[in-house]
Amino acid sequence: MTYDLASAAKRKKARRRDVIEIRPVKVPVAKRAPLRDAGFSVVRAWREMVKDELLPLLERGGLVTDDGAGLTTDSSARLRVIADDGPLQQWFDQAGERIGVLIVRLAPQVRRWAVEVEDWHRKAWGAAAKAATDVDVPAFMVPMNTEAQIAAYQQWATDLIRSLADDTRKEIASLTYAAVTENRPRRELAKDLRERFGIGRRRAITIARDQTGKIAGKLDQLRSEEAGIEEFKWVHSRSSNPRDYHIERDGNIYRWNDPPGGEIPGGPINCKCTSRAVLRIGGELIE
Repeated sequence: MTYDLASAAKRKKARRRDVIEIRPVKVPVAKRAPLRDAGFSVVRAWREMVKDELLPLLERGGLVTDDGAGLTTDSSARLRVIADDGPLQQWFDQAGERIGVLIVRLAPQVRRWAVEVEDWHRKAWGAAAKAATDVDVPAFMVPMNTEAQIAAYQQWATDLIRSLADDTRKEIASLTYAAVTENRPRRELAKDLRERFGIGRRRAITIARDQTGKIAGKLDQLRSEEAGIEEFKWVHSRSSNPRDYHIERDGNIYRWNDPPGGEIPGGPINCKCTSRAVLRIGGELIE
């Protein structure tokens, strides 16, 4: 605890209430953009390499044609091309290395996402707490040592982008080898690859939404504990495909140091739930 919000609130309008709830802080969709765009960059890089390099490589080798018939490469030659040490595998290895370099270059962009979310959340949480307590909360707030949190979320998000890149590579390779071995038309392969890139873009959006929710949920906890607030109320998102046990938690009060199932709102994958910090001016904490 850095400051005692309950004590400060006693001299304000909080004197008329024993318990004050601070409204949930919902991070705007726009704050996801740097992380989402980092994922888009990886998918776009794969798409461009496939269009500019992979498909021409297959066509030059006679491995795919527009109609899938009349291939100029015989079976034994095709086997050499798609062997573990063949030209096709070499291309995928080299392309994967280039994607790895790209991910390293995206690190500042991923960090910017984490820093911007933390900065926005600090201001929004302070404003929400001030509105609830009539206390100039931002004046009490000091810069928190969030470097460790930012670094952790940057690494976590970067690992997910790397996983997106790796999975995209595996899918491209699987579709390509299948097209070559099954003598499928080029247009079918191109269509399958376009669909795969669409899946990749949607996954990039999901990663950005999920990770932003996670960092916001953790910051809710850190800001509450900074103010000496030990409890929170679970607020269900009312989104589609909810977890039944999250619905059951809606409106219930829990302690930050003992959340239900070890989960805080926003923590589980794709959880859109939020929290209301529960500030007790009088009365006992929950047991």
